[in-house]
Amino acid sequence: MKNSQLIKLRVKNYRSFKGEQVVQFIEGKKDREYVTALYGPNASGKSNILKALQTLHWFVLNSNDPNITELPSDPFLLNTEFISKPSEFEVEFKHMDRHFTY
Repeated sequence: MKNSQLIKLRVKNYRSFKGEQVVQFIEGKKDREYVTALYGPNASGKSNILKALQTLHWFVLNSNDPNITELPSDPFLLNTEFISKPSEFEVEFKHMDRHFTY
């Protein structure tokens, strides 16, 4: 999406994330572009951040589809209290100099 920028991603009870995790991306300026890198040891959740973005993308594209009767779920499985709770996602982004939270 041209003229769009991801600002923040919040994830809770999703795959390897039990509690709330927030990824804050550096907000670019009109005359500069920034890159955010995710780095860390193996099995620290880097790929799950990308999977969370893919899941959120799926939700947005399919949110009005009347044929979907069940939403995909991939909760934190290492605590029985969280298995039956929903995952939570929030994304903040900028498009055409307007801020949105979804």
